[in-house]
Amino acid sequence: MPDPDQYASTASSTTQQFVETFLDLKADGVDIHLVATSASAATVAAGSFNGVQIDQPRSCRVTTTAALGNVILTGTLADGTTGQTDTIVTANATVEGVKAFAELTSIQYPDSTSHTIAIELSNKLGLVNGIAATADVYKCVKNGAHSASPTVVTANNTVSVGAISANDDVTVRYKGAHIHGLS
Repeated sequence: MPDPDQYASTASSTTQQFVETFLDLKADGVDIHLVATSASAATVAAGSFNGVQIDQPRSCRVTTTAALGNVILTGTLADGTTGQTDTIVTANATVEGVKAFAELTSIQYPDSTSHTIAIELSNKLGLVNGIAATADVYKCVKNGAHSASPTVVTANNTVSVGAISANDDVTVRYKGAHIHGLS
């Protein structure tokens, strides 16, 4: 019987086994862009973010001090699909986005008079290939330790192994549909 942890690829199969490794991750919660109090509504292009860039395909979260309206993130997903958006409805809280961006190209935010908006890295990692069922993610390892219960969202091809600290390493093994341009 073949080793399920071994990467396999055959031209005749519709699903394959994949291994994705995310090395030296930035901690979740690190600011990508911080909108100062009393800022007018605007769209900010990638070169003007005042925080970090996304290190690996990841989702983002938005923290606000009031329900201000929508924050719209635009960028390229882990599978290479460009021009994708994730609309996050702000609240007086932290709200998680659902899509994992490999690159953000713009952030559109509402008027933040008397409030702040922080767009931060989240702990959801984006997979390059499509997954049909949560069971298709069959092994996750974080910093050398097996993660027994990762959170998998098939609709967005994301997986979370809990909080991510600076310099964490995560390896995800899964069965998926080959949707990326790699051969």
